[in-house]
Amino acid sequence: MSEQEMEAPVAVFRHAVTVYMEMAAQGTVIQAEDSNMLVYEGKLVELVVDTCGLSVPYYTKVTQALKGMGCARQLRRGGGSSPSQWELIREPTPELWEAYLNSADPEDTTEYAPMQTVRDLSTRIKRIEKAIGIIT
Repeated sequence: MSEQEMEAPVAVFRHAVTVYMEMAAQGTVIQAEDSNMLVYEGKLVELVVDTCGLSVPYYTKVTQALKGMGCARQLRRGGGSSPSQWELIREPTPELWEAYLNSADPEDTTEYAPMQTVRDLSTRIKRIEKAIGIIT
């Protein structure tokens, strides 16, 4: 393996940390059901390229790494003039990065995946109940 190939994963981790920190700096604390959550809302591609100075191909690798490490999850897709929305769960660490690299399916093996599923379903149920008039 060449030196450049060996440094590539380390670069992705460093870039993931940089992007996460910038998202956190621009994030807003939102009151969720029983706790607060830090949410970044904006155009993530622009943040990655313009603010963090990374090339476009890093966007996918960085977002996959942040999701795979359980550091962030996308709440709403953006597009056109609409911003995306991301929950920032925890800062990337070397330990999370190592677990991400060593896992067969990193997004499913994080300890956060079951909680994320429950939260997503709870949100969907509340929207349905509100739409049919069970709750206000």
